[in-house]
Amino acid sequence: MKYYQSDESALPIKAIHFLECEYTLHSERIKPDWNAIIKLLENEYDYALANFLILAALGHQKINYIDKVKNLLVKIDHEKTRLSFERAMTMIAAAYYRSGEKEKLQQLDKLFKIDSTSWEIYMSFGKGKILEAMNYRGETIKSTFLRFYPYKLGGDKEILTPEKDICGEAFNPLFYSALSKSKSDITIICDNRLYTILLKTFPYIHFIPKTPRYIQKTNTENFDQIHNYNLRDFLDNHSFKQSKGSNFFTLDYTTLYEHEETKLGRRNGWFNIDEDLKSLWKNKLGSSKKLIGISGNSTLRSRIRDMHMISMDHWEEIFNLPNCKFVNLNASLEEEDIKEYSKKFNIEFINPNIDLFNDFDNLLAIMSILDFAIVPANNLMDFEIVVHELYLILLVINSVSYHQC
Repeated sequence: MKYYQSDESALPIKAIHFLECEYTLHSERIKPDWNAIIKLLENEYDYALANFLILAALGHQKINYIDKVKNLLVKIDHEKTRLSFERAMTMIAAAYYRSGEKEKLQQLDKLFKIDSTSWEIYMSFGKGKILEAMNYRGETIKSTFLRFYPYKLGGDKEILTPEKDICGEAFNPLFYSALSKSKSDITIICDNRLYTILLKTFPYIHFIPKTPRYIQKTNTENFDQIHNYNLRDFLDNHSFKQSKGSNFFTLDYTTLYEHEETKLGRRNGWFNIDEDLKSLWKNKLGSSKKLIGISGNSTLRSRIRDMHMISMDHWEEIFNLPNCKFVNLNASLEEEDIKEYSKKFNIEFINPNIDLFNDFDNLLAIMSILDFAIVPANNLMDFEIVVHELYLILLVINSVSYHQC
């Protein structure tokens, strides 16, 4: 507030500065003066400051302040600043979506019609039309990708628009069998951690492995031929070269969902897991007790992500279940933490001797023999529904309580 009240720079510059301060959004120690910012917006509405407040309120789960920004936004003459208005309103929709505010999404849908696929994603979720939302999501990813892609499209090669994140790459293969019925010659760019599993499961599809985007900063030589940094979120040097001038397409989730191949995948899982690895882990983990996979949070942390996570200290009721053996699935949990929880709750808590962040062959083999898996909304949620015969308990956490679904 001292910075805002000073004469050092104009209000928009100050707002942009605060938007760039991650700790302002994510730190427990730094909490915005919510009412003071609302008063600033009432006196002089500034989009950058409003966007800052939306993000900060989302991270701190102060939904009432997001409501106040929305009410202020509705009152201003947005025809003069149409693009900024639509971006801010879409951010509000995203905040409502991430907070599970379905009714508020429905209200926004009645009030506004914004011509963007990002907006339609959240409106579809508000209506409960998940497959429709997935189609809009695919179009959004494609338009973002092509905005940075430097080559003219054409040629004979058809490539599925690459995903940024591993979650989509784990979920999309549910539809690959049905997709191959309508497209006989397709290419898919995939995270190299999934490459061998995808080859084993879909030998009739051509896969191009790529370096995961999280390695960019530590492994720049795999990305140095791509001069647009935004494009590096989708491709590395190898996949960039292999995809030159192709035709990129998206999945039609609504149509593919009804295919028999997709229904079979939904029943049985859609990855073929290495049987030798499954046997290896069955012998290591044993079968005398129920095997429960545990993940409490995500390796990638922020206030906004953490609102979906739950500390291991709150799992006492689960850890007290009789005749159970617990298996760590969380790459960010250290061996010292495993020993501490084992001693604290007097449980058998096993930490597999593998790289949980990168060794997906072994990780999925372990998941395939678990009796249950208990996870928050991280990438393991997507992994645990792709293997056979696994019961998934998803912990959905909000600011009030958490629920078993």
